[in-house]
Amino acid sequence: MSARLVPISVFQQTPSAALLKLSQLEVRAICGLQTTGQLAMMRGTNTTRILVGLICILSAFAIDQFTKTVIVEIIMQPPRVIYVTPFLNIILSYNEGISFGLFSGVFRDWSALLIWMALALAIVLLIWMIFSHSFVTTAALGLMAGGALGNIYDRVQRGKVTDFIDLHAGSWHWPTFNIADVAIVGGAIILILCSLRFTSSPN
Repeated sequence: MSARLVPISVFQQTPSAALLKLSQLEVRAICGLQTTGQLAMMRGTNTTRILVGLICILSAFAIDQFTKTVIVEIIMQPPRVIYVTPFLNIILSYNEGISFGLFSGVFRDWSALLIWMALALAIVLLIWMIFSHSFVTTAALGLMAGGALGNIYDRVQRGKVTDFIDLHAGSWHWPTFNIADVAIVGGAIILILCSLRFTSSPN
C-alpha cells in the first residue's frame, strides 16, 4: 500500500477530533482500494464474457460451414435423399429466401438486399452481445450472430443458402434448414427463456 500524506490540520485539532479525522482518512483509503479491485474484476469479467461470445460465434460459423461443405462435396455426390430416422432425412436444397425458405419468391431477385439486411442484423447482435451483462445472454447472441454470418457467407459464395436437414412427421415436412438456422433459433429460444426468468423473478 502506498503511503498517504496526512494533512497538518489533523494534528492541530483536539486528540479526539484528530483520531476521528485519521479514521475517516483510513476508511476512504480502504474504500478506494476496494473500488479499484472491483473495477479490475469487472474488466476481467467483461473480457471473459466477450471471449465466450466470440467462441460461440466462431463455433456456430465453423460447424455450419463444415457441415455444408461435407454435404455438398461428399455426401450428396450424387444428390439423393438419405433416410436417417422415421422423422429425419438428409436432402440437399437451396434457399433463396430467409431462414427455413421463407419468402423465397420475394427475395429471389433481391439477393443483395437480403445480404445487407442479414449483415445489419448480425451487426446489431454483435453490439448487443458486447454490451450484455450476462454470460448466458452473450452466448445466445453469439450463436445467433454466428448462424447469421454463416448464412451470409453462403449467400455471398453461392447466391443462395445450402439447406439439408429435413424434419417430417408422416407426409408433413418442416421447411429444410441447416446448422446456422439451428444456432439462430437456439439462441433466440435461450434469450426468450432468460427474459421469462427475469420477468418472473421477484424484485
